[in-house]
Amino acid sequence: MRKRLIILLVIIAVIGGLAVWFFNVPQRVGLVKSPTEKLLSATPDREASTALLADLRAAGVNTQGMELYVFPLNDSEGSVAAVVLDASAGFDFRSLGSETGVTQHLTPLAKLGQNEEYDIKRVAVAYKDTGGKTRLTLTAPTELIVKLADGSISLEQFLEDLEGEVNFAEVVKQAREGLE
Repeated sequence: MRKRLIILLVIIAVIGGLAVWFFNVPQRVGLVKSPTEKLLSATPDREASTALLADLRAAGVNTQGMELYVFPLNDSEGSVAAVVLDASAGFDFRSLGSETGVTQHLTPLAKLGQNEEYDIKRVAVAYKDTGGKTRLTLTAPTELIVKLADGSISLEQFLEDLEGEVNFAEVVKQAREGLE
């Protein structure tokens, strides 16, 4: 009887441990910072952000409603470019004149970011709707974006390695409202 109780307690402890790990309980209760919090708690490189934004304008990228932040990576060499495309501040995909609006913004950013001056390894994009709510977040390595732009990989291959989160219902709703 005692042996069964010990086995049951071990099984419960293992299941409990797996649940804590699976549901990221330490991060949710604030004991451990998530990778995103660790990255974004770093001080952005304001000079690199300003210079890169100016280079994008010079390359012909419409930067209205775009905020750009460059964060140095603490655990490795290089940086991450975080871009906020904010419709409430004037960003509009229709002004791009292309079906590939996000990649039209990402390609020059990735190409410029690969310069030694910036050494950007990854680009993260957040899209905010006209109400200021984030509806889409995407992230991809600069190398992958450049390969897509150069035709080295297909759009399908690019999408396989793209990471992100989309609130499809809200994006579709806003797209419909924009067409009316």
